Amino acid sequence: MTDVRRFKVHAHERIFIHNDLSNAAFHFKRLIESKSAKGDHSGLGLEVMAGATMLAFANEARFNFLGYHLEGNSWDEWKPAMKKVRRVFEILGISPDFSDPPYLYLQALKDFRDTLAHGKPEYKEFKEELEATEEELLGMLDLKADWERSLEPSFFCEAYDASEKIWKELLQKSGLTLMDTLSEGGSHIELIHEKKQ
Repeated sequence: MTDVRRFKVHAHERIFIHNDLSNAAFHFKRLIESKSAKGDHSGLGLEVMAGATMLAFANEARFNFLGYHLEGNSWDEWKPAMKKVRRVFEILGISPDFSDPPYLYLQALKDFRDTLAHGKPEYKEFKEELEATEEELLGMLDLKADWERSLEPSFFCEAYDASEKIWKELLQKSGLTLMDTLSEGGSHIELIHEKKQ
């Protein structure tokens, strides 16, 4: 026989996904820095790709978090990412120059993420008669896609550091502490009555 009991339950959760995405980006940053320091290039481009994608997602989630904090339910997380970025900066009275670091990385990461999300084929061709050394010739035959040029560890690490600098600036201007941005939850269960059957 099972005893039936009556409980009073109170549970709550605040789940802020920007934390999880930021943790993933940080994981890749540590991995990329470690492998680069050892001269281990196996899979490094793939790790930069994954890290930059997580960082782009984290940035957008952070701006959504701040948008909800600043505008409440009138915040529209479905607006284009850079419109949301500009809106948060506007509310906080920050006038960033998106052509200079650290702010230029917001657009660069968003563009990188969009390229991967909306992937399409690219066709490149090099046809020319020329005089060159073998080294010069190999440099000319670099037919990588533009997004592939972002697969450098230096790009990702600079973008990561820039994103962290911007996040700290935004928190300071918003009056939020880092603790205000963390996911948290808990529950309380109280036994009210126990029935024997």
